[in-house]
Amino acid sequence: MAPTTLTLKEKIVYLEKIESRGSRSLKDAASGLGLPFATVRRIWEDRVAIRKSWKSASRKPNSKKTRVSNTNIKLTSNRAPNIKRLKGNENNTDIEKGVLMWYKDMIHSEALVTEAIIRQKAMQIAENLGLNTFKASLNWLTQFRNKNQVVLNSDDLISQEITNKNLQKSKRYHSQQEIRKNSNSGGNRNSLPSNIDHSIKSDVKELPSLSDAYAALATLEQWYLGNESTCQLRVLPIIRQDLRYLRCKGEKRKIQGGNRIR
Repeated sequence: MAPTTLTLKEKIVYLEKIESRGSRSLKDAASGLGLPFATVRRIWEDRVAIRKSWKSASRKPNSKKTRVSNTNIKLTSNRAPNIKRLKGNENNTDIEKGVLMWYKDMIHSEALVTEAIIRQKAMQIAENLGLNTFKASLNWLTQFRNKNQVVLNSDDLISQEITNKNLQKSKRYHSQQEIRKNSNSGGNRNSLPSNIDHSIKSDVKELPSLSDAYAALATLEQWYLGNESTCQLRVLPIIRQDLRYLRCKGEKRKIQGGNRIR
């Protein structure tokens, strides 16, 4: 009788029966199983490799052992996490919708919105929905902002505050530099200011004295620092103009001071 081709599962089944043959010989086991002796002998000789292959195949989710003997167990164990995951996503979606509606109302009313306020509101909505396990973590907040393109007006306020501080520092720095330059030049009253195209200003006969220019800038600085940011932005052209007067040392020298204050 020719050897029979068997699947891995069939080899395991026959191997277990061969091992339980007791004192019977392989020939008797082959007769009892209805298999060719050569097939039974090959199974017995390859028993270590067969068990190793079966053990390795059992670890794969699509193995025959999984499909045949543990179908119900595997399906049950796989479905539960998926259901929980889907429910979690649905719950988070409800929270995100609530937070997004609240955020739009706050922005429309020009109310202050910060990251801490958003997280606090998310926790409040989750509590109202009975989702006590929800956590408004930084990771959740980042995903929420990126997904819904949320821009906080608090970020704009911080950016504007930094810009205003930098403007003040820049203005003071350049004013001090110009004071040193003009002090070294001795306050030349013969140098006439020029336009950006290097043409001479027809309505200006001479530069003001250094004392007059410094006094005007000091008064302007006090007014500038005492007003709101919108007023500060409006007065920037005036400051630039006064600084141009101090920076002019020749008739056709290019004006650089206005470009440095930003």
